[in-house]
Amino acid sequence: MEQNAKLTFEATGTRLVVENGEVAMTGTSAQLRQDPRVRRIYLGL
Repeated sequence: MEQNAKLTFEATGTRLVVENGEVAMTGTSAQLRQDPRVRRIYLGL
């Protein structure tokens, strides 16, 4: 499990966002980069 979201976005195609041991969302880098929750919590934007 990778904890570095920015590195993961550069190195993989499809992403799974796991919260509390469960898949919370899936998508491509482009899709997840636009998600306000992902941007705030995982990317610090």
